[in-house]
Amino acid sequence: MTNEAIEGNEPDSPPNAGRRQLNVGLLAALAGGLGMATTAQAFPRSAKGHFNAASRILAPYGVTVGGDDASGHDRLDFEIAALPTTEYTQVVGPRNPLGEIEPYWMTSVLGDDASATHFHDGAIVPCVRTTIEANSLATHEVFDTTEGNIVPCVRVETQMLEGGALGAVEVSIDPDLTSFRVVVRGVGDAGDSIYELRGGTLALLTETPR
Repeated sequence: MTNEAIEGNEPDSPPNAGRRQLNVGLLAALAGGLGMATTAQAFPRSAKGHFNAASRILAPYGVTVGGDDASGHDRLDFEIAALPTTEYTQVVGPRNPLGEIEPYWMTSVLGDDASATHFHDGAIVPCVRTTIEANSLATHEVFDTTEGNIVPCVRVETQMLEGGALGAVEVSIDPDLTSFRVVVRGVGDAGDSIYELRGGTLALLTETPR
C-alpha cells in the first residue's frame, strides 16, 4: 500500500479520502484498534477512514497531517499553522516497562519561541539543546550527562538581527573540559588560527598557512 502525500482538512471542508495519515498513537485513541506501528507499511486499508476523520478533528488546531512510505518505511509529516496562544510540543522515544515514554527528542513551539532537545537513552539531563527566543536570540548548549546537572559545558549565544544578519556572539565553556578548540578561519592569504583550552585559558596552538 502506497500512501500519497496529503494535506489536512480545513474545518469547513468536505471529507477527502486522500487525507489519511496520522500519528498511530493518536489514531488508537481516536478510532481504537489500530495499535502501534512496528513495521514498514503498517497502515491497513481499513484505517483510511480513521485517518481522514482524525485530520478533520485536528484541523481547528492548525494541524495538517501527511505522509508516505516511499522510503520503504511509514513516514508521518505534521504541518502546523500555529495558533498564537497554543504551544505545540512533540516527544519521541521508546516506552519503558511502565508504559511511559522515555524521550530522546523533544520539541516545543510557542509564538516566536522554540526549542529542540536531545537526550541520551534513559537520561534526565539533556545532551544537546537549541532554543530560539523571540526570533532574536539563538542559544545552542551541550551538556555532560555524566555530571548529573543541567549546567551546559558549552553554550553559544547568538543575536539574530533583522534580515538574517548575525549580531553579537558569546561562547561560554566549562574550564574543566579536557578538549576544546576554537578555529578562526583566515582571511585572504592568512592561515587559520587554532586556539586550545589549557588550564582554563584559551592559548594559541598553531597557525596553519594557506
